[in-house]
Amino acid sequence: MSDVIIPPRILKCHQDWARSAKQTQFALLAFGFCAVTSSVCVAVFTEELGILGTRIVGAIAALSVSYISAFQLQKKLGDLWGGWKLLNTALALYEQGKIDDSQLISEYARAEQLIGVPEVNTDSLTPQSIN
Repeated sequence: MSDVIIPPRILKCHQDWARSAKQTQFALLAFGFCAVTSSVCVAVFTEELGILGTRIVGAIAALSVSYISAFQLQKKLGDLWGGWKLLNTALALYEQGKIDDSQLISEYARAEQLIGVPEVNTDSLTPQSIN
């Protein structure tokens, strides 16, 4: 159906969610790569790095893991792609005339609910005592 017009707001959200998911995925991979690489460097090259170098590279490892945990990047990535996929399916059905405007808006609302808002895991920011 070439005469189907997707509401611009919904189409923009669909595009924005894909972009946000890709950015979150990049951040997750970048922080993960930094965490693993810097952890291995601290474990293997402690002597070569010296005290200051070991502290710096160790701090990079700790910060990278903390950013992933505090901002719940894995969860947010799943939420973004899940919401995008839900809306993507609804848009395909809408374009084929299998759902109407009301159903599209309902699916959009479900996708928006799934995506939610950015969350910070405050437990990961608070030092925990070890018993």
